[in-house]
Amino acid sequence: MGFPKDLKEGFLELFFPGPTCCPLCGELLIPAEDIPCPSCRRQVLRVAAPLCPRCGKPLAQDGYCPYCYGRNLVFIQARAAAIYTGVLRRAIHLFKYKGVRELLSYLGDLLRQCLSEHPPPVPDVIIPVPLHRRRERERGFNQAALLAAGVGRHLQRPVDYHSLIRRQYTPPTHGLSRREREEVMKDAFICRAGRRLRGKTILLIDDILTTGATASGCSTALLQG
Repeated sequence: MGFPKDLKEGFLELFFPGPTCCPLCGELLIPAEDIPCPSCRRQVLRVAAPLCPRCGKPLAQDGYCPYCYGRNLVFIQARAAAIYTGVLRRAIHLFKYKGVRELLSYLGDLLRQCLSEHPPPVPDVIIPVPLHRRRERERGFNQAALLAAGVGRHLQRPVDYHSLIRRQYTPPTHGLSRREREEVMKDAFICRAGRRLRGKTILLIDDILTTGATASGCSTALLQG
């Protein structure tokens, strides 16, 4: 008595899996090859010195960028792993909006390399930028929290998922000016149980850094808490 056709195909796929494609370009991957494919990885533009010592923006020469020069920003220092364009932009969009979790490992690797190349002050605790409850229900996960978990394991530091809360449902900020982003994020966050964080150095994790408005909003809430 033979196996039904669909069951037999299931066994074949279990023991002889079909070819896997890179989710970014569609190129076939060799067995056990990580995603994204080597070609896509080579296209990611890593952030390299010289950098603005405050916000981490790549510059043509040493010094502060025009925005940070002479300003008293809320957070001490920001660093990014790579430029948000091209392949990396597609990777983050697929991970964030399409739920392609297979890209989490690669994005986490980029963050860990960034931390090794641009080591921050040793943090006492790591905090991911929170999503509003409504947004997290829609998406099914908080991408910053998943990235923070990997950073916590890498640095062997605790991750605090509960002290920083996004209390306002903010609209998407792409397309807004820096001033408009800052206005949207000004009162979007609140810190609870702040006494537990008093005197501690905090490493804040997010998936994208553009104008720094979200980082400033979170930092303000944490300091006020």
